[in-house]
Amino acid sequence: MIRNEGGCHCQQFRFYTEFDPLLIVQCSCQSCRKLLGSINFGTLFGEDEVTFKGETKTYKYLGGSGLPMVNYNCPNCSSICYRKGEAFEGLVGIPLGAYDNPQKFEPNIEIWTSQKLPWLRDNGCIKESFEDSGLMQRIEAMMVNMDQRG
Repeated sequence: MIRNEGGCHCQQFRFYTEFDPLLIVQCSCQSCRKLLGSINFGTLFGEDEVTFKGETKTYKYLGGSGLPMVNYNCPNCSSICYRKGEAFEGLVGIPLGAYDNPQKFEPNIEIWTSQKLPWLRDNGCIKESFEDSGLMQRIEAMMVNMDQRG
């Protein structure tokens, strides 16, 4: 049964998953802000937990952590459909705005607060904040969530 789905702006690219995200992250790094025009709200899944349909073009760059990232964009509307990073091999990140029903998700981890815009406030959903990428802590949290999936 499909639990979550979404796609790009023009709907030529779609994704489907039976799972809820392993993590929902709010990222304030300058790299995300430049790519998205705003801070990033993203979800993380195991690569084998999501089905992707449609063509993409890639854009490679260094993420806020300094490690390589790849954005998979719709070749028609240029929306970021999903992302992969060297820091999280085997995982995919999907922007919260790409979901058909994003309002059911709230970010629980905030990263790159050292680059956070001073006027941005927490609405009470953030459980952990990190001045940097919080890489090790995020890996630990995802492993716990993966273990709970069985």
